[in-house]
Amino acid sequence: MVPGLWMPVRGDRVSRDPYALWTTDAFTSTFGALEEPQRQAAEILFSHSFQEAVADGLFPEEPDLLIPLGLRDGEVDFGRGMRAMWDDKLRRNARRLSRSQRAQIVRLQTKYVEAVEASDLRITLRSFRELQVARGIEVLGAVHAAKRKDYRGRALRFMDDVVEAITPNVLLAYSVQELLPPRFRGKTVTPVAKLWYYDRMLKEAGPAFLAGFPARYDALISFGPFQFTDIAMVEARERNRYAPVAQRIPKQVTGLRTLQQHVNTAVLFAHINWGRMARQLSSDGQLTRFINRYEALPKTDRQLLVAGLTACMHHRPGTARRVASRAAGRLRNRPLHLAVLETLGPQLTKYFISAGEAYLYLKVFHTHDEAFGVR
Repeated sequence: MVPGLWMPVRGDRVSRDPYALWTTDAFTSTFGALEEPQRQAAEILFSHSFQEAVADGLFPEEPDLLIPLGLRDGEVDFGRGMRAMWDDKLRRNARRLSRSQRAQIVRLQTKYVEAVEASDLRITLRSFRELQVARGIEVLGAVHAAKRKDYRGRALRFMDDVVEAITPNVLLAYSVQELLPPRFRGKTVTPVAKLWYYDRMLKEAGPAFLAGFPARYDALISFGPFQFTDIAMVEARERNRYAPVAQRIPKQVTGLRTLQQHVNTAVLFAHINWGRMARQLSSDGQLTRFINRYEALPKTDRQLLVAGLTACMHHRPGTARRVASRAAGRLRNRPLHLAVLETLGPQLTKYFISAGEAYLYLKVFHTHDEAFGVR
């Protein structure tokens, strides 16, 4: 076993240090897979439900993990957890919220607490990927096909390359980065734990829990698997007219009713951000160099790069574009995805690694879930 994680006591696994479990290295600094630590962490976590993980002490004392569980006397209560997350958002942002914003948050809180408590629908990460996320990729394809006529030459080649790389796993990795913390105590949170947590939310709390999951640290109205705000919605809607009518998105984030609408918003937002990336690279004279270095990457590294930069552009689109442009012209002895990583600042580095590692681990997640998971 990974040193410091666990020791057997009367045949059961008990935690020595839950932080060591949650920050187990799953990949090297250059994204090489550490297969044995991944397998060991999966064997420990995937054999537990949330309630069992609480009882066995698998959770570190981190509010980002514990508040959603709505613990009362050690018992998991997802309706209580949903209420607690929105309450925490209100407390954190009390001085920045207007009266109308507070009222809107309370309405959303009530809506999603009731939805979680009323629904017995449960899904899995696999079914979410195969249904809503895969349909979102189809929407992306339709949008791009309709928009292609507006690109020329190298910009068209760039956008074709990027859209091809946005797979269901890339999109899920983007969501995992948005929902779950990238670091604890200065160490990267292992994607094994994050994917286990995400999957258990869907299996135990259901899709309504994911749809109503609030961004507790953001004063703006922001919730769901990609944590969108109205600012992002305005930008994503610039691509709305290219989407199939039945898959178009509402004007405001509060109009998002289904997980499919959240996913569709994510692909429209990603497409517009990557279109702006093409313009930035072209304006800086780096588009050809970026394309050449990108196309020299193996397929997995291309998708890793797209997952990482998509996550970065969600938070700081201008900075992410400038970094990608600088990276295209430097560290030419390094693969492009590592050149980008080494050019990012501390905050975007966390997002890039979080999304990139989640994307890579998704390739083996279902194998581990089938081997060790509880239903």
